[in-house]
Amino acid sequence: MKHSKIACRLILYFSAALLLFALIVGGAFTFLSARHTMELRRQDLQGRAETIAKTVYGFLSGTAKPMNGEHSGKGQGKASGGNPLHGTGFGAYMRFLDDIAMADVWVVDSNSKTITPGSEHSDVIEYEELPEDGEAVIDEALNGSISFSESFSDVLGERTLSVGVPIRQDDTAEPVGAVLLHTPVQGISDAVSDGLWLLLLSVLAALLLAVPAAVLLSLKFTKPLNRMKDTAVRLADGDFSAVNALRQNDEIGELAATMDLLAVRLKDASQESSRLEQMRRDFISNVSHELRTPVTVLRGSLEAITDGIITEPAQIQEYQQQMLRESLHLQRLVDDLLELTRLQNADFRIEKAPLELRQLAEDVRRSARRLAEPKGVVLHLESGAQEFSFTGDYGRLRQMLLVVVDNAIKFSPPDETVSMRLFQQDGEPALSITDHGPGISPEDLPRIFERFRTSGTVENRTGTGLGLPIARQIAVRHGITIQVESRPGNTVFTFLFRNAHVR
Repeated sequence: MKHSKIACRLILYFSAALLLFALIVGGAFTFLSARHTMELRRQDLQGRAETIAKTVYGFLSGTAKPMNGEHSGKGQGKASGGNPLHGTGFGAYMRFLDDIAMADVWVVDSNSKTITPGSEHSDVIEYEELPEDGEAVIDEALNGSISFSESFSDVLGERTLSVGVPIRQDDTAEPVGAVLLHTPVQGISDAVSDGLWLLLLSVLAALLLAVPAAVLLSLKFTKPLNRMKDTAVRLADGDFSAVNALRQNDEIGELAATMDLLAVRLKDASQESSRLEQMRRDFISNVSHELRTPVTVLRGSLEAITDGIITEPAQIQEYQQQMLRESLHLQRLVDDLLELTRLQNADFRIEKAPLELRQLAEDVRRSARRLAEPKGVVLHLESGAQEFSFTGDYGRLRQMLLVVVDNAIKFSPPDETVSMRLFQQDGEPALSITDHGPGISPEDLPRIFERFRTSGTVENRTGTGLGLPIARQIAVRHGITIQVESRPGNTVFTFLFRNAHVR
């Protein structure tokens, strides 16, 4: 049967456990049943023997009624040689005693030590004919003790349980003889054997009913395991859409749900890995493109000067200025790449300390004033009287705001105003930076924080396309949200400072 190794094992273990249980129960049943049956038989045998002993003593004391065919005062039996146990009425009683007692009965004479069997066709048995243990049972009975034995089996020709009971008036009187009552043990063994056969049949019937049930339960148990195995194989092959879709309120259901969660995580990780791989390819492509231009210019200028193609001092100076500009652009590009790489590394620590946002904004305005003067752009800060406390890296936050202010000045028309405003939005401190430049197109707005994403305009000819990605990484490391709204003639960057305090 395919995919059923566990099911076969469960069926095998279940059947073995049932058989082991049957053996244990059968052994205990045999032992306890035989013991209990033997105890009941002993009690019954002792009771009948004591009754017979009382009757025999009645004949000895003259209180028993004569049997038919017997006469009072009849002489003693000849076999006994004057034994009083063969007195009036006793012979007739002994002839029918086996039938009355439903067992073999012997009466023992304490004087002549002869044994009178109950049947009229039986002969007197002498002590010498008894086994050694048999004499011990008779001696104990003649001494006033009740004893049991199975030693008479050889004499009687079958396995027999025997009891010896003293014949006396009461428990304190001296015994005048003994009664031995024998019953076959074969009946007890047959009863136990019948019980074992009944138990065996019951176990077979239980197996016939239990094995199909075990098969159904095992298959029901292994079916979700087989489904989970198939799901695991599909996941190993890269099919992260595979799910178990099992709903069971047990450990298997929990395992299936965990596997489904793992499949979702693997799918997300695979998509993220694909996205990162694409970003890596784009990054390498963009870096190659950004580096190729300044390197090409530098090489061309150096070759022209080295080969003597350019000899005029004015041209040589112009080429040198071009090489310097490209070197500065190349240095800025490398520095920005290193800065962005450090910020994206989770292990790179930034030093945070309490600061005041109004002072930070004022510092940014003063620093950006030099950038704005060549174009006649005016920087205006509206901060109000409230103080906003925030915990962060002062230098990194200043760098983040300067990137946006620099872009606002860069894209603003000459003699225009760039506004900085510190206020509360939804109960949290916020800082907005507004310029009145051409704005950002709706197509480019969602991608302005991508690396090497530049507008390609004259105003941004010196840009590396890494300023806004760096600003965004600084915001992420501080838990700051950046919102951007733009339309022709107006662009607003708003920074929401989470977990800041208003004083």
